[in-house]
Amino acid sequence: MTSPERRAALMEEEGIAAVLILPFTHEVAMLTPEEFVKRLLVDAMGARAILVGDNFRFGHNAAGNVQVLAELGARLGFTTEIVPAISCRGRVVSSSGIRELIRAGNVSLAARFLVHEYGLEGEVVAGRGVGSKQTVPTLNLATAAEVIPGNGVYITRTLDLQDGREWHSVTNVGYRPTFGASDQLTIETFLLDPLQGETPARIRVDFLKRVRAEQKFESPESLRAQILKDVRVAQNYFRRAKHGRDVNAFPAECADHRCHGPFAGRRQRAGDRTRRTSAASARTAHRNHRRRKCGGGVAYRIDHGRGARADYPLSATRRRTGHSLDRCEDSDRCQRAA
Repeated sequence: MTSPERRAALMEEEGIAAVLILPFTHEVAMLTPEEFVKRLLVDAMGARAILVGDNFRFGHNAAGNVQVLAELGARLGFTTEIVPAISCRGRVVSSSGIRELIRAGNVSLAARFLVHEYGLEGEVVAGRGVGSKQTVPTLNLATAAEVIPGNGVYITRTLDLQDGREWHSVTNVGYRPTFGASDQLTIETFLLDPLQGETPARIRVDFLKRVRAEQKFESPESLRAQILKDVRVAQNYFRRAKHGRDVNAFPAECADHRCHGPFAGRRQRAGDRTRRTSAASARTAHRNHRRRKCGGGVAYRIDHGRGARADYPLSATRRRTGHSLDRCEDSDRCQRAA
């Protein structure tokens, strides 16, 4: 679902110093559970602690499970820690479930479960030239990814993988039905920001939110008019994000209480702005929260400035004070209530 290079980069962001990627060869596939652990984890890597999910399987024919791993650890001198599955909104967060969300076009919920946006990487290739002449110019992405978001129009962010340039964008995934029947899937991205310099050779397109399904229009002019409407929707989305509004809130019950998500850094940098929230707004949000009877969860105390403080249960992720508490523990304004 995510390329090994991208996964390694995400791990580095979390503070993991080294990543070892083991090619899954026939020889590796034929190792028994004990051979796999002793030869690779103990002898080759010198493992002292191993963390796995509760459904972890290993060895030939997936004969090993977490119980076998723990028994081998007791005998070979390493500790085994089982990480339980994470449930959110009544469903287990799993790679198969996230794949289904992405293929169904629900990229915003998939991003919440992944704790980062799902992106496609690849080469920029030449299209048929229709966009630049009849609608709007686009970058056409050729990717080897196995999981492609469902057909439709998406708000995206595009990154030049060679020099780090970044653009807000709108991306269409589909078969371009307005221009005749086709069996070739295309991924076309229109940049909302000016393209200065050379056209990028390799890009990553991060999918933030689905706007609408792909549809057939009567003419290229009608399609162009709709694209401009989609652009306005995307611009409004990014405008809200720029001003600190949580446009893609991660569910509080699933959060690990760190600042994360596509706009977490921007919210942190907007701290001075959100700190100016009035005491009256804080009291109103607290009163409205009690009316909703959300109760339960971990309480947070938020210092709204001007001597005003208010306590909120963790489950209340959106409020009129303008920020999401489960994202803000790292802020000097937010602390767990005693």
